[in-house]
Amino acid sequence: MAPERYLDAHDDAEADALRAQVGPKAPYQGNTNDVIALVAAVVGVVAFSVNFGGMYVLPLFGLVLGIVAVLQARQSLNRKRTQTLGWVAIGSSLVGIVIWGVFILGCLGLTFLPLFIESLTRNGP
Repeated sequence: MAPERYLDAHDDAEADALRAQVGPKAPYQGNTNDVIALVAAVVGVVAFSVNFGGMYVLPLFGLVLGIVAVLQARQSLNRKRTQTLGWVAIGSSLVGIVIWGVFILGCLGLTFLPLFIESLTRNGP
C-alpha cells in the first residue's frame, strides 16, 4: 500500500505524527514490483547487447560502475554494503577482462602457430 493511502486511513493526529518522522531519503524508493521491473530491464539490455558484441564491453562497464560505487559509498545509506558490492564488481570485472585477454591471445597464438612451426622446420631458402 502506498504511504499516502496509509496516512489517509488514520486520523489527523496520527497522520501528522507519522509525517513528522523525518529520516534519510533513500536514493531508491519502491517495492518488489519496481525491483522486478528493474531486473527485467537490465536482463533485457544485457541480452540485447550480447547480440551486437556488447558482451566484450560488459567487464569494462562493470569495472567503471564498481569504481563509481566505491568512490560514492559515503553518500549511500549503507556504506559498507555499497563498498563491498563495488569491490565485488571491480574484482569480477578484472577477472573477466583477464579471461577475455587470455582467450583472445590464445586465439591469436593458435592462428599464427602453424606459421611459426613452418618457419622453424624450413630447410633453407
